[in-house]
Amino acid sequence: MGSSYVLSDLQAAMLEVQLDKLTSINAARRERFQRYLMSLADLEAKGLLRLPRIPDYAEPNYHIFYILLPSETERNRVMEALHHQGIKAVFHYVPLHSSPYGKKLGYSEADLPVTEVVSARLLRLPLYASLSESDQEMVIETLYRALGSSC
Repeated sequence: MGSSYVLSDLQAAMLEVQLDKLTSINAARRERFQRYLMSLADLEAKGLLRLPRIPDYAEPNYHIFYILLPSETERNRVMEALHHQGIKAVFHYVPLHSSPYGKKLGYSEADLPVTEVVSARLLRLPLYASLSESDQEMVIETLYRALGSSC
């Protein structure tokens, strides 16, 4: 019925090293996040996608970068174009209300229609601290091509 989330000694040792590097890891992810925002702004201006918004009062940890595409069909087409170039782009999480447990609680897709629409349109682009500038540029260029635009 329950789970144990206690870290093993090995996991705790790896976490300690990562925590020591937290500031530099977040700085690197922030830089890549900002590069996506700047590089993809033209696609948003053309109405081909929507970029994330960070409220002025918030400071994210930049663990993901997502785009919202006009439809699920378009999201799937763009995701396939990226995959064809060896770029791992994925849709996000299954909405909790449509999970097996959510259904067990009696929820249906009609209960949260905005969640359903956004979930179907969301695509996560690769974002991690060691993502090289050239690899990120390949993601950006492939995305522009997939959307029929030029950088």
